[in-house]
Amino acid sequence: MKRTLAILIALMLLFGSVNLCGAETAAFAGGSGTAEDPYLISTPAQLDQIRNAPAACYRLINDIVFTAEDFAEGGIFYNGGICWTPIPSFTGALDGNGYAIKNLTVRNNSTTERFYAGLFRSNSGTIHDLGMENNDFYAWTTYEQAFIPVCAGGIAGYNSGTITRCYHTGSIEFVAMLRYSQAGGIVGLNAGIVTDCYNTGTVEAYQNWDSSHAAGGGIAGRNEGRILRCYNNGSVTAGGRCPTSNGFAGGIAGTNSGGTIQDCYNIGSVYGFSTGKTYGNAGGITACHFTGSVSSCYNTGTVTCSDWLGAIIGQNNAGSDLSTCYYLDTMNAGSGLYDDAAHRCSMQQLQKAETFAGFDFEGTWIIAPAFGYRLPQLVSLLHTYAPDDLSGDGILDTGDIVRLLQDFLSGEADLSGYDFTDDGQFTIADVIFLLRQTAK
Repeated sequence: MKRTLAILIALMLLFGSVNLCGAETAAFAGGSGTAEDPYLISTPAQLDQIRNAPAACYRLINDIVFTAEDFAEGGIFYNGGICWTPIPSFTGALDGNGYAIKNLTVRNNSTTERFYAGLFRSNSGTIHDLGMENNDFYAWTTYEQAFIPVCAGGIAGYNSGTITRCYHTGSIEFVAMLRYSQAGGIVGLNAGIVTDCYNTGTVEAYQNWDSSHAAGGGIAGRNEGRILRCYNNGSVTAGGRCPTSNGFAGGIAGTNSGGTIQDCYNIGSVYGFSTGKTYGNAGGITACHFTGSVSSCYNTGTVTCSDWLGAIIGQNNAGSDLSTCYYLDTMNAGSGLYDDAAHRCSMQQLQKAETFAGFDFEGTWIIAPAFGYRLPQLVSLLHTYAPDDLSGDGILDTGDIVRLLQDFLSGEADLSGYDFTDDGQFTIADVIFLLRQTAK
């Protein structure tokens, strides 16, 4: 009997039917799930297989594109109408490899348990170089256990791991009926590290329960960890729909509680409200800064609110650290309530590096008008605006360098607007400068 079993196992291993690492090799486009040889993902079905081995390593090898048929009745991801089921408790490593997951749809709800919605329910692993494009998340919960948060985010509902170089361009709407609810473009609740990420999508968080609040942010609904080098150019709305419920809307984070927000900026629209007797809060960076630190940030986006609003922070509590933050003078105050240490500036001042004391223009920030954006932007997240995006793909990459170099060598194009080194002319030194920026 033992000899027969040994022969059977040997044959199964030989023909690849069993993978002792916890997932079927045949379910992926290649790889063995290790850091050196990650599972390769090329289809939505392969992406879904992550849930069977959440501690393994993965890499996308192309965009993962879902279709409307996938989520329609009878489709592979219909799932009784809730569509994509978030992958629970990811602890491995996912390398997006510069590709995006497109058209992911969530229609998720919960009445009996703590609720996290996103591509992942929660992440304590590492996720990097991943885009979430045109996703459509609508999640709601009536789970009523007090003091238990519910969260929704483009990448993960809850993050205690590391997420870097990721972005979100879709829509997230989260409606809750319990004490705390948070929604963010990247994560709902961040207790880990989020770096070099951005949101250009729509985030909405609503609270339908008294004595409760909803927090929405371009990057995170609530931050208890670290958010570094991120920006928001999307729309954020958070509101309380009951007499004693609050809304906290922030360009970067809805609320900051013991966390760090550093080297971030907002150019998107932020709206917070409360329909009852309590208060709505809205801030260009965060709506409510309970404790922690906010530094080296700026805001030029519009901030509106039914109650407390600030260009940087809606409510800045005593004991929290706010330093070297700047905002456009179309708003009257950097903080709507309590300590206001932010600096009010004209648009002309915001276009000069010398205005931003405390900003690192040697490696973190850059002002490069040739890119079509005249204010400081992050070296790690350079963005261009037509017509300055030379290759026409909407991003700064090697295609722009090739086009710029071709124009330079032809000697026929006017390149005076691309004098990055400020020596009064365009030379090969400017091409080298651009190469260094895109390599970072």
